[in-house]
Amino acid sequence: MKYLISFFCLALLFAACERFEKPAKPFPLYFQKTPSECGPACLKMVSDHYGGDYTFETLALISQMKRYEGTSMGQISEAASMLGLYNLAVKIDYQTLLEEVPYPAMLHWDGHHFLVVYKMDKDSVWLADPARGYVSYTKEEFLPHWLAKDTLNPLQEGYALLFEPTDSFFDPRTKIKVQIQSRIEKKKKDALILQEEEDN
Repeated sequence: MKYLISFFCLALLFAACERFEKPAKPFPLYFQKTPSECGPACLKMVSDHYGGDYTFETLALISQMKRYEGTSMGQISEAASMLGLYNLAVKIDYQTLLEEVPYPAMLHWDGHHFLVVYKMDKDSVWLADPARGYVSYTKEEFLPHWLAKDTLNPLQEGYALLFEPTDSFFDPRTKIKVQIQSRIEKKKKDALILQEEEDN
């Protein structure tokens, strides 16, 4: 797993050298409006960071967000792939998150929430939380929230979704495909709502 992440980071470094020779700017922040919106909100922050201009509504539709259940990491992964963001879901320890992971990355938090880590050092972690805004934690404060709540977790690991923009992310044709898919999902959603109303 460590070699796979290292390869992922190396690829991202080359991509960054080619595409992102710009002065550093504040990491984008997007607030969720309901508890179920954290996944698409995180995807929007990552997409905006790399220059995407998708609306939250579009990302919520293609990630198939449910009103009460929200989204899973798998659904966010599929939506990110549709945008042209290569992604990798991993379960890793704090040292790997600090030394090997490219930022930004999406983290699973408290077992029921998603947020984005955009900066780390050996003592502190900086997060963009769609529920609270920009927050920072010491390592000791951070770990209880991030570590997986498995019955047995002897390796002290947590879940993260890593991202790397591909050429497809910058291709205008990708946005057209995404918009078409979002319309399809909107029709499915509207039909489901109509069916539920008729059943009631």
